[in-house]
Amino acid sequence: MRAGTTVNVHEWDRRLRAAPPPGLWFSHDEMLTLVRDNDQLIDGEFFGVPFGAAADPAQAVLRIDLFDSGEATVVLDPSVIGVSGAFERLFGPEVAVPSIGTRDADLAAYRVQSLLLAFLDTLPAPGTAELRLQAEAVRAVHETAPRIWDVVLTETPRTDFPDGPLPGSLAYRTDQAPLAGEVLVWMLDGRIDSVELPWFTTEMPAGLPRPDQLIRAADERDGGHGVR
Repeated sequence: MRAGTTVNVHEWDRRLRAAPPPGLWFSHDEMLTLVRDNDQLIDGEFFGVPFGAAADPAQAVLRIDLFDSGEATVVLDPSVIGVSGAFERLFGPEVAVPSIGTRDADLAAYRVQSLLLAFLDTLPAPGTAELRLQAEAVRAVHETAPRIWDVVLTETPRTDFPDGPLPGSLAYRTDQAPLAGEVLVWMLDGRIDSVELPWFTTEMPAGLPRPDQLIRAADERDGGHGVR
């Protein structure tokens, strides 16, 4: 905080640590004080809700992320909040997103998209170009059941693949198991519909596999010896 601020940093920190999920909610005046008196914010995720609305990220019309005090992203509901010409000149043109969401949701979408692209690498080339366009068009994911993520895509060309799982082969390990499960990609009406991660272990794995935990079936390029 800047010198001379009225903010009691230790008290705000205590409130933050004591706040139940999803975190500490500021009043309008407190947020103005934070903006005016703050000199550096290392990391933070802020949600703005309309006056009178519940303190709930699901009601948010504005989200601001700050990273390492030098990078920020702003997501807003344009039906409620406008963007000035000066803002666009400074930060560039707007990019459409399907929802305000959360940073964790954005990370899940990125990880699922990475799994999709890795899975498509296991398919034969014919017919996969459209699938790759769809994978690159992932904008959000929703975990609808344990280890199953429904995929939200922007409009992309449909494919001729039938409904059901694609024929690729991609397994994954965890830090505890050398073979923990596999990746399944489900199609519906010519579009990628969901990603499923069945598990072979007694306990259900936590989280999405990292790139270094993926196991691809051997192919002709490595002489058919084992996995790579």
